[in-house]
Amino acid sequence: MTEAHRGKRLDEIPQAVSETLDRETAKRLGLFPAGFYDECEQLAEQLAEQDVPGYLVERMLLDVGGHVEGLLLETSAGELSTAVSDAGQRLREAGFRIPTIEGQVRYAWARELLEGVVSSPKGCKVTVSDKLDRLVTHRFLGPVIFLFLMFLVFQAIYSWAVPVMDAFGVGQDAIGSLVSGSMLPGPLRSLLVDGIVAGVGAILVFLPQIVLLFFLIALLEDCGYMSRAAFLMDKLMVKFGLSGKSFVPLM
Repeated sequence: MTEAHRGKRLDEIPQAVSETLDRETAKRLGLFPAGFYDECEQLAEQLAEQDVPGYLVERMLLDVGGHVEGLLLETSAGELSTAVSDAGQRLREAGFRIPTIEGQVRYAWARELLEGVVSSPKGCKVTVSDKLDRLVTHRFLGPVIFLFLMFLVFQAIYSWAVPVMDAFGVGQDAIGSLVSGSMLPGPLRSLLVDGIVAGVGAILVFLPQIVLLFFLIALLEDCGYMSRAAFLMDKLMVKFGLSGKSFVPLM
């Protein structure tokens, strides 16, 4: 079994693709003109001694003059690159526009397959949700709204929660004073005042911030804004190898 995240048996993937989508299968699909597949067969015969996988032959012809041909010049004999260049030249003379035709043919094939299967409704009424989506995911207004909402979230955490945190602190001091005044000095009083009351109080004093943070995140998730924010942040997070959803735990 292939394990991509551990890099195990990845070398078997090209072979599996080659066995599944061979040249005959591609020819039966008829994505490209028949002349292209004839050139593929002819090139495959010329490269039989070069031990070139079958699935790369089509890729070579579609990428003539590009990365694949440059790689051939660096790693292979000159006749291999010459054979690919000559085949590409014959295709261009036959009116086969490389490489633009690949995108055109594949998109046309996809549209043909999806004809009658996927359709966009016409004349549908634009809802309030649609209008909000356009606003919060707007190229310019979207980031401004995102920064404003994040400012409100952190303002609530660090400012609005202060009165409740102070109340917890006052309560901790009052309980500590009550225990200290009702007990004689000793290890037990020290345990209760300096250990239990002070320790639990130090944790509870941050409880308002934590509760408020999770409440606001849940509110943003329930109203659907978090998915829109993930969409906005995706371009930035991708540069660090993450997805747009990664900003939630980072926040």
